Amino acid sequence: MAAAELPQRVRALILGNPALNKKRWANAESAEDRMGMYAAMRNFAVSGLTVQEIVPILADLPIAVPGSIEPVRYGDLPEMDGARLRNRAKTMSELDPEVLQYHAEGRAAEFLEGLDLDAALRRITCPTLLLQADPAAGGVLSDSDVNHAVATLADGRYVKLVGVGRDLGLESWHVTPLLRAMTLFLESL
Repeated sequence: MAAAELPQRVRALILGNPALNKKRWANAESAEDRMGMYAAMRNFAVSGLTVQEIVPILADLPIAVPGSIEPVRYGDLPEMDGARLRNRAKTMSELDPEVLQYHAEGRAAEFLEGLDLDAALRRITCPTLLLQADPAAGGVLSDSDVNHAVATLADGRYVKLVGVGRDLGLESWHVTPLLRAMTLFLESL
């Protein structure tokens, strides 16, 4: 949105796995498991608990995992370790709970009202790299979303990060495809 509103101030833009379909975005964010996650985050933000107190509670939170019938403890997720748990707890202890208001209440569609993503994409004039996480691995962008965005942007291109999920490889430290795409794009400017 900053690049759309202040195009003269943005030389280049890299969009990492953004949700560009408002209906799908609102539906995903209003799913029961996501609402529960946002409510838990909001509760941590207002709890007044220390980072050390949040860590074990966060580790015990049940998380819905695609392909699994039963929830998994957050602390038992494959990419989760003590350092990452502490980092997440610190983030939650510093979070403004109002940021999660709409999401925790399943009102993501209301939050997105008035947002015209196509108009914003048309106003972006700088070179823009769209990084598409693999939809088969949890990426939010469909191939049609990517094609539409690239066609709408004044100077858009994309890279599909095959086998890389929603986090673009950052959670798993599988960052080689991400770094390669970003480096080549930035070197082209």
